[in-house]
Amino acid sequence: MNGDRRKTASSEQTEQLAKQMMKPRTDLRSDVLEREFPGFIEVVQGLEREREALSPDPGTRERIRQTLFETAGTTKAPVRQRRVARKWMFAATAACFFFVILIAASFSSPTMAEKLKSIPLIRSVFSLFKDETLHIAGEKGLVTPASQSVTVNGITVTVNEVFYDGSRIDIGYAIQVPEAASETEALNIVRNIKIWEFTVDDSDKPVPYKGSQDVERVDKNLFAGMKHMEVTVPLPDKFTFHAKVSVGDDLSDPKTTGQLDIPVVKQMKPEDSAELSPDISQTMESGYVFEVESVTLTPASTTILLKEIPPDDKPYDPAYRLLNDKGEAIEEAEETLTWDEKGIWRRFVIPLRERPESVKLIPSMNGVEETNKAVVIPLKADSQNK
Repeated sequence: MNGDRRKTASSEQTEQLAKQMMKPRTDLRSDVLEREFPGFIEVVQGLEREREALSPDPGTRERIRQTLFETAGTTKAPVRQRRVARKWMFAATAACFFFVILIAASFSSPTMAEKLKSIPLIRSVFSLFKDETLHIAGEKGLVTPASQSVTVNGITVTVNEVFYDGSRIDIGYAIQVPEAASETEALNIVRNIKIWEFTVDDSDKPVPYKGSQDVERVDKNLFAGMKHMEVTVPLPDKFTFHAKVSVGDDLSDPKTTGQLDIPVVKQMKPEDSAELSPDISQTMESGYVFEVESVTLTPASTTILLKEIPPDDKPYDPAYRLLNDKGEAIEEAEETLTWDEKGIWRRFVIPLRERPESVKLIPSMNGVEETNKAVVIPLKADSQNK
């Protein structure tokens, strides 16, 4: 009976403390916390003063609540040491809340970001960008964490994570601009930062690639960036990428250029990927030909490469629509068009959490869809294509 009352009292105390923790402003004037964890109180109050207001979103607060009560409900306290048990309970509560404080502060306070440079990034940079392939890669554990930094002219660039699937490399990084710069100045600075001239291991020969670079503002002087690369030469499954980082217009000036040494690892197993070579060719009403050159399967995406052959030098405007094996439109496919000495190449990158048996590709020309020229592309790897 007494045990039940003690358990009820403990649950009520935990519930009350959890409510205090989840307030928009952290009211931590608990006598028990002040007595047991004075250092923790000081740190959190310092973070509050620095950030001005840290308010976890409802989802985060719910995760805190669940973590607190799952922990309190499954931990057995020794009967002979109630004080130690209560201290452990508050320690678990404090640790959970402190973790949320770090998440918010590291991405909202430039000073905290500077203090936490040596700690691996808690929040994914890739999650800030609209790239479903990277989101799926993160969910499936295919992203490699990193913590390489370089500071040039007071501007710190820190690589936080890397994704590599054998053909594409994505580098997520943070940019910390000095607090003296205004928001407009900071934005102009980061737009001029260039990550370029990538070499592998001990080689001094730059790796050829096609790609892009994008940045998003996280806070006044803190930005997240992503370097996307489609490499055009084979690379090993594990290597060190040496990259130059320039913060000015003069790329040859050593005073405005630094170097990052980025570990790159292909996290997927060889059997998780496959390269298919389907024998599919179709001629449209205009005589325009498209061939399915290759299909690349990975755990995070499916890439379809088309080769297009126009019948003459007249301007043509082909387009395509993709459907899954249920007849549903695939809206999130990324489409790129390139030209080289070998022809015209159109690439579709389809992020798929669950890969269908096949996709249907329906061509159109000048806005007119040619359903009778649709082709079905199998996405099933067999023993000959692996």
